[in-house]
Amino acid sequence: MADHVADIASVVQQSVTGTFHLMTFSRGTCYGLGYAVDHPERIVSISLGDYPAREVIIPSEKTNAFMAGKWRGRPVAERLSELAFSKIIAETEGHDFLEQIASLNLPSLVVRSGRDSPITDEDWAAYLHHLPDATFVRFEDSPHDIFRPDRLRFFHLVRCNVAAAEASAA
Repeated sequence: MADHVADIASVVQQSVTGTFHLMTFSRGTCYGLGYAVDHPERIVSISLGDYPAREVIIPSEKTNAFMAGKWRGRPVAERLSELAFSKIIAETEGHDFLEQIASLNLPSLVVRSGRDSPITDEDWAAYLHHLPDATFVRFEDSPHDIFRPDRLRFFHLVRCNVAAAEASAA
């Protein structure tokens, strides 16, 4: 976790002046939220794509199935080395960021897919409880890849969240 958050911090330090709007998707959400917690002064809004506000611990019995699966028609093993994936899984500690993110009181968007979502009903209820002013959207026709069947609708919602954040800051 710390290495991923440090990587984000390094990229932001080198390429972003001032504040910015944080958008995350899937497993990158926990790393992005880790960055936001460490650098709240940099974040103007948060848009989260189909992942809980925590570092999900993947059971070892599911890792082989994940690596044997496909993502957007390509085998996962062609996109991600098995060694890298096994190290990510081994280093996962289950950090939970929801209360810390809620305390930042930022304009927030949370999108959940309609099927195969890593966001459980319990996670969704926790989001609703801790982020009562957030915008919540469920893409009923999307798998975890929330960019299908419409690759632009998540980005449209992010733009709306950014515009609302900018308007409230003015």
